[in-house]
Amino acid sequence: MSITPVAGETGCLRYFVATLSDVTVAQYAASSQARSDERYRRLDETNLRLQATLAMSGTAAGWDWHIADRRLFGDARFAALHGLDPEAMARGVGTAAFFAAIHPEDQARIRLAVGGMLRGAEVFSKEYRLLLADGPVRWVQARGRCELDEQERPARFVGALVDITEQKRVEEQLRIAQTAGGVGAFEYVDGFATVSVSRSATCWGCNRPATCRWPR
Repeated sequence: MSITPVAGETGCLRYFVATLSDVTVAQYAASSQARSDERYRRLDETNLRLQATLAMSGTAAGWDWHIADRRLFGDARFAALHGLDPEAMARGVGTAAFFAAIHPEDQARIRLAVGGMLRGAEVFSKEYRLLLADGPVRWVQARGRCELDEQERPARFVGALVDITEQKRVEEQLRIAQTAGGVGAFEYVDGFATVSVSRSATCWGCNRPATCRWPR
């Protein structure tokens, strides 16, 4: 329904004109488009959060995985973190290079997560370790997304790594300090009816470390 006010010669409102149109088909199409737009909006928000993280960290490393060609492109920082030649990364290397430096204990879960992305999952967000022969273990946070082709099939898997080694070191120091001092920690998220308790803490009433129902 569209309602339009109509004024007289003096400018005063005289009456309204109302028109009705059958928009059933248009609404169905708009609903489908809205669902698609919402999906891409979520991807855009993820990308914006990723860019903000990278801007704050200053230690970002980007990759661009061409799925059909099975080629992986990366910047100089990505090459350095993975122990690869920067010029080769700029030209594109085999996708096995993505996994080459990942710690053996993290390999399986990262391969599964990447496999999900190549089959249409929307967002990739993982923390894992990189292990180079001539350097220390580095912790990274990887966030990425898939870009679709015209048939809405995954065409490219793009994202970035952020080096979080120092953050992990601080977290480990805090954990050690809590353990040594008998200090515990807990986290409660409203709406989930559970509280996560650290190993240094004990559950109220049962005197054992656990993830408990809270409040009781």
